[in-house]
Amino acid sequence: MIKCIVVDDEPLGKELVLNHIKEYDDFQVLASFTNSIEARDWLQQNKVDLIFMDIEMPGLKGFEVLDGANNNALVVFITAYKQYALEAYNYNVIDYILKPISTDKFASAIAKTREYYSRIIQPNDKPFFFVNSEYNLIKISYVDILYIEGLKDYVKIFLKDKVKPILTRSNLKGIEEYLVGKNFMRIHKSFIINVDHVVAIKRGMVDMGSIEVPLSDLYKPDLLRTLDINS
Repeated sequence: MIKCIVVDDEPLGKELVLNHIKEYDDFQVLASFTNSIEARDWLQQNKVDLIFMDIEMPGLKGFEVLDGANNNALVVFITAYKQYALEAYNYNVIDYILKPISTDKFASAIAKTREYYSRIIQPNDKPFFFVNSEYNLIKISYVDILYIEGLKDYVKIFLKDKVKPILTRSNLKGIEEYLVGKNFMRIHKSFIINVDHVVAIKRGMVDMGSIEVPLSDLYKPDLLRTLDINS
């Protein structure tokens, strides 16, 4: 089930989107809002897979809602304005629908969401996942990941044999969902490592072969247990 919310300051616009969603049994609406500030506050406390979002709204624009939400959900922007399309792709946008909404446009957004959801949000049975980076979907193989660094609104994914990391708009919590059941560990508030690539444990650092990554005392005991090292 793909859990979603709808945010549109126009009540009729919101109801139209809700009526479209009702046609799809695998989509569940958790909440809907005409107030963008209330939507941001809700997103700060709740997890959702998909957001149907207007952009031009009083209070907070759609982009501002997402900036303040700390939520890694996919987004379908629904707006009357073409000029925001480029900026929209700084977010986890799955589709950009211009009003008025047609059945075909909405069905296309649903199809893209289903495909993305099956390939990315539930990737644990596959040896790879995809992330948005520089307006492209980039395939990331688990075995190629050395470590992941979390920034404020982005993460850097460092791959073996690659000098430049993959930069994607997310956070470590969101990336950790992809890594469930894989051989990865958080070793610092800002770093996750691939345990398979550990070369040595040093004072406050983990040697990954080509680089050393900070190791927090908080996470060190779990790392040592995972590596079967007696401290």
